[in-house]
Amino acid sequence: MKLRQRLKILLLVFGIGLLLLAGWWGIDRLLGQSRPISVDKLWDMYYGGKSLRGRVVTVRGHAFLHPQYHRLWLLNPEMELPMACWFGVGIDELACEVNDNDKVMTCQPFDPSQATAFEFRGTLHLHQMGKLTFMELSNIDFEHSRQLIDSRWQPIPTGEFEIPTEEE
Repeated sequence: MKLRQRLKILLLVFGIGLLLLAGWWGIDRLLGQSRPISVDKLWDMYYGGKSLRGRVVTVRGHAFLHPQYHRLWLLNPEMELPMACWFGVGIDELACEVNDNDKVMTCQPFDPSQATAFEFRGTLHLHQMGKLTFMELSNIDFEHSRQLIDSRWQPIPTGEFEIPTEEE
């Protein structure tokens, strides 16, 4: 009888241990999907052979708005701007138009000019242009994305925004 009780207790402890381990693993995987990945770390993962195509990731990078192409890039702080499209991450969701007098740019669904950095959660796409790979984030989940303004991470308001352009 004592052996049978000890075996039951041992199996119960083992079962609880397995449940705790499975719970920890599941929570870690869930949190891992929402932890921000820097632009350089994302490229390191790509060059390290990690499969990234179609993964939902949260990417953190410094903002670079290219007004001529109405495009926002997430960059490493040290990145040279001409290399943005090859070693940054493009944000597909942004649509900007310049008005007829070139004094105002209207952008939606967010204002790319206010933040110094962004964390966007979305689906990662890889495109080939010749021998080079280009990364792009689409299907942005604005509810789980943030922007850095005045050294504070804040939610990203969505809508249509008018942005004054610099006169040349």
